[in-house]
Amino acid sequence: MLAIIHGSLKLLFFLIFLPYIVLLLYIIGKKIDKKSKAPNLIIEVTNVRTNKELHLLLKEKLKFPEYYGENWDAFWETITGIVELPNKIEFVGWSEFARRLPEDSLILKEYLLEHNQEFPEWKCDILFN
Repeated sequence: MLAIIHGSLKLLFFLIFLPYIVLLLYIIGKKIDKKSKAPNLIIEVTNVRTNKELHLLLKEKLKFPEYYGENWDAFWETITGIVELPNKIEFVGWSEFARRLPEDSLILKEYLLEHNQEFPEWKCDILFN
């Protein structure tokens, strides 16, 4: 009889406290993820001459998956659901890049700014130098 009561108390303990333990582990995991997030990233775009070069550079620097589609739809899907952007991205050589690839520079800028508006908890400071 004592064994049954003891077993019931264990079960009751786990039923009551297990959700809190799971929640605590989730919160700890999120904090670890935030700490592991790269604090800043510099992307040199001065010598980028084509859309293909740009997407390959973004894929490398932002650690996109191997299957990244190297187009703007894939870029948006990747930054909003597959990878987490660093705390800060600084684009070096932006003026020259924007003159050379005006449409791509505009799309890139718009997507990054839209990302910050739609996902403020994953905000990434962006500098276009």
